Amino acid sequence: MKLTLDIGGSKTRGFLYTESGSQKFEIRGGFGKAEDSQTIEPALFAALQEILKEKTENIKTVAVNLGGKNKEQITQTVANLCPRAQLSIHRESEGILARRIMRAHQANILVMAGTGCILFSSSAQGDRVLGGWGKEYGDDGSGYSIGIKAVRYALKELDSGKKIVSPLTTALFGAESAFLFRKINEYAVARDNARGKIPKTREGIAALTKTVVSCAEQGCPLSKRVLNETGEELAELVLTAIRADGIDEPAVAINGGVTNFYPLWKEAFLARLQQAGQTVSVVCFNDGIDKALQQTVEEM
Repeated sequence: MKLTLDIGGSKTRGFLYTESGSQKFEIRGGFGKAEDSQTIEPALFAALQEILKEKTENIKTVAVNLGGKNKEQITQTVANLCPRAQLSIHRESEGILARRIMRAHQANILVMAGTGCILFSSSAQGDRVLGGWGKEYGDDGSGYSIGIKAVRYALKELDSGKKIVSPLTTALFGAESAFLFRKINEYAVARDNARGKIPKTREGIAALTKTVVSCAEQGCPLSKRVLNETGEELAELVLTAIRADGIDEPAVAINGGVTNFYPLWKEAFLARLQQAGQTVSVVCFNDGIDKALQQTVEEM
């Protein structure tokens, strides 16, 4: 048996490969912590043990893509879970799997945009990594960026004095108009209620992307603005890579959750590139990591 795990910012996706086929599973939660340790990640270990049960003893190879920093902890977790397995565990920012994906799609620029966002490029000048700094310092073009913008723009609408707010603000906070009260204490109660509806975790904020997309599909101007800005941010990341290495014929591959609603930010993305005088070929898909991990375990 062979096992692959893609540990992202808001969920872990896994595949168990057997002679009879493959089993896909998902575990909610972000396990790519900033802190590393020599102990296991207990929640991830328990979830995998519950899913795989006695099969762990028969798993011979494991390949992991880690969208976080705690490589040693994840290695300990998998080693304890599958004691007989040969392991191949890499942080996403190391670019090991990115190179596989780029070769498979004949791309010289790869954008990985899910809960977070990072870019890899390859040229005659060498390889480069851009973005991927995390939510505190810059996750432009990511699901987290979409979610946090949605919250900020909706809160501004609650302060705006508008009699009718956007569908996005209503969906996030249950309000159909801005806060217009006569007494300060009424504002205090309403504001505390709004704060209580804001997710407290990175993955919770990123999950608001679904609400933004749903509202945009129904014509919500504020949601469309958020997604247009996502397209522009991803284009800026690509333009930075092109300019840094003088890439003459950019071939861009985009992988990750944001590709699921590519039509909603595609126009803004291409318009920003064209505005900068760049013509690029673009391919979007959401299974690049899965295929690269499968190839890795097959070659181990």
